[in-house]
Amino acid sequence: NEKALQATKDLEKEIFRLDTSNILDNIKLKILVQLHDFYATIYNNLGLQEEALSHAFQGVKIAWINQKYDRLFSLWTTIGKIYTELGDIQIAKTYYQLALDIEKKVKHEKHLSFAYTNLSEMLLKEGKWEKSKQFAQKALNIGKNHPQKLLYIKALLSLGKWYITKEEYQNGLETLQAAEEICRKYQFKKERISIVANICTCYNGLNDQENYNKYTALLHKLITS
Repeated sequence: NEKALQATKDLEKEIFRLDTSNILDNIKLKILVQLHDFYATIYNNLGLQEEALSHAFQGVKIAWINQKYDRLFSLWTTIGKIYTELGDIQIAKTYYQLALDIEKKVKHEKHLSFAYTNLSEMLLKEGKWEKSKQFAQKALNIGKNHPQKLLYIKALLSLGKWYITKEEYQNGLETLQAAEEICRKYQFKKERISIVANICTCYNGLNDQENYNKYTALLHKLITS
């Protein structure tokens, strides 16, 4: 995340060195909104929620004025995710609803998939089981046919957590194993760590000590390597 943050800052500097024709100004505007979205995500991943929200709100202002609906949807979703992680569920719900209000104006499905995944996890925390599963399934339907594999991984992880919360450990295990296989193939280490940790929970719930030991050893290896 630190490397991603530095790369984003370097890109921002280069953008403002560009000429200022109308065409370039429009391109710069589009990229600037995207940069604020990136900053918000990166700072949130680093645990710096105040900085994350600052960039997200700056991005929203630009996206709203210039009708950049895909980025507006993404930013409102990001704000919802940040407030969820801060424990402010009611505020999070308000921003997720703002995103859903412009859902039909979003052109790129990847933004929808991430939003559905985040919404599923928020609703799971509220104990709204059926709505949570519905959003997880919607994310899954987009992710399974999308070239960006991370969408499918996150959707599978979200659904796997749902099964764990409902103590449906066998269903959770099968879902998470599918996600772990994709992570291993495409080398998504961060996501694989989270998935393997949840697989351990499934084996523990199934009283399968042998596989529980196997996956706790794998988890330790992934974290320390």
